[in-house]
Amino acid sequence: PEAHGFLKFKIKVGPRMFDLRGVGAPPKCHAVPCELRLGHLFLSQLGIDHHQPDLIPPNTDKVASLPCVRFRSVLETKGTTKISISALLLEEYLVKRFGLGKLEQWRGSMAVDHLSEVFGKETFELEMVELKMLAKYTRVLTAVLPEKFFLKMASIVSRDDDVKWYYEHKEVALREMGEGTDLCELGKLIRELTEKPERRVDFDFPQTTYWSNVTQQSLSELSTQVCVACMGYLFTGYNNQIAPRTKFPILFLSASAINFSFGLTSAQERQKYFSSETWRFIEGGEKQLKDRVKQMWRVLFEACLNYNVRYPIAVPIGLSNFLEGFRGKYAVMLVYHEAMFEVLCERSLQGAFNTFYLYRSGAPLFITERLLLQKKYKFKCRVVVHQRDPKVLAWELANDGRHVAYIHSSDPVAAIQGCAGNRWASGKENEYSWCEDLVASSTAIIARSNICALWGNPEENEKEAAPCSSGSSTQLA
Repeated sequence: PEAHGFLKFKIKVGPRMFDLRGVGAPPKCHAVPCELRLGHLFLSQLGIDHHQPDLIPPNTDKVASLPCVRFRSVLETKGTTKISISALLLEEYLVKRFGLGKLEQWRGSMAVDHLSEVFGKETFELEMVELKMLAKYTRVLTAVLPEKFFLKMASIVSRDDDVKWYYEHKEVALREMGEGTDLCELGKLIRELTEKPERRVDFDFPQTTYWSNVTQQSLSELSTQVCVACMGYLFTGYNNQIAPRTKFPILFLSASAINFSFGLTSAQERQKYFSSETWRFIEGGEKQLKDRVKQMWRVLFEACLNYNVRYPIAVPIGLSNFLEGFRGKYAVMLVYHEAMFEVLCERSLQGAFNTFYLYRSGAPLFITERLLLQKKYKFKCRVVVHQRDPKVLAWELANDGRHVAYIHSSDPVAAIQGCAGNRWASGKENEYSWCEDLVASSTAIIARSNICALWGNPEENEKEAAPCSSGSSTQLA
């Protein structure tokens, strides 16, 4: 199995290779068209309405759209009692939606006679009643941002009719949204709470100074204080081929990192910690950044504890696209690793985990290994740094009956607007990353704001997490 570590977003069948990111160089590697991603088949069985237009049209050839996900009847059985994912069913779906000619064209582009040559001959099956139960266990956790305020805000910015507008204004400070005359709905809420401080207690705000701190930030900045937890199953196993359901479900945890690379948000974030002349930390900047990253990891690990996870598996968060072109990226990488390792040494995690698996990618080898060799960390569990495909590792451990969490990075829009997977349906190359791949190949999209009930509903979020009793068919892995 170690040989599968380099695959990530690829499928290897004998000497042939297929790339799920929609890129390839035949005959060595063939691109898998976006329309063939398994998430499309999953949504079709949930009752998606394909006639709805995309919410956010692409501006360029490289920027994928944010697909509209509207259903005829969300998670209602109406004849569908079981979810089934297989190459045969995928072909039937594609013929019904696009026609046989288009399917034959896609087969030809990959030089195959049947999609089973790409995705294998196995079948994933899941009872609808269990899927609906898993959807109920979706939770949102926040660092210092009050959960009640976040859920109210998310219920506004995630509505299908408004998500495009808020997506385009995600770098505008909340305070600015509450100014002027023609206010959006979120702006009206901000103005009301600004003018009537006594109303803030309804959203669990502790003090006036903290309200000022929150409203000075944009949706993108606030997204780094949010963790979305969703229980589910992977459709695929080794080589990204379809596999039977694992023994236990997996806890999917997504968190958005700090953007130091592009857009207005990156400039706002940089000036908090770095000098614009030397690109070195300003006084106190390194500590402030580390404290912020520690908050993120504490929330992620808190979610693991709530769901009785024993084997967290993490991919790099904030160490790739959000550092691209930034001259201080190595300093940020070092802080991210130090923060993560220091939290793993905290007393609150004593006996919590058996093993923490860290996928070594997105940071130079010397950063990870130098810290582990030079600093005598007293971890509260085993820490394994590896190069295996982390999704395959999660599938393997869950199939072995382990309590697993798969921790991955997400786009701010996925965290703050509840759009799980963001560009999973049509993203290519750099627009197809960890969160897109997960949603394209699992049940994780049930955490989306217009599918599960918790967004905008604090009562749903306050319910207990899923139990882990040994006799439960929905036991968390």
